Amino acid sequence: MKWSTQGNAVIGTLTLTDGRGGNAVIMGAASNPKGAVIVVKNEDSGEPETLPLIEGLDALNPTDAIDILCMQERLHGERGLTPPTDL
Repeated sequence: MKWSTQGNAVIGTLTLTDGRGGNAVIMGAASNPKGAVIVVKNEDSGEPETLPLIEGLDALNPTDAIDILCMQERLHGERGLTPPTDL
């Protein structure tokens, strides 16, 4: 997944299993329910819809889910993973 920064957030582009495009947005630790969210367009209204990561896991490809969780841990975790240097 390609990651970039926007303010205090780290954003990755992804494709859901139903083919819709979206973004993963990481803003905090996994202990915060809104520390990582998925943003997609609502199918009916076309407006952006934000889901906490835990609610959107079923819609993600497994590799994207792992990438999001690892990046969240690298940025905000306490397990000693090396922070990213390429953002």
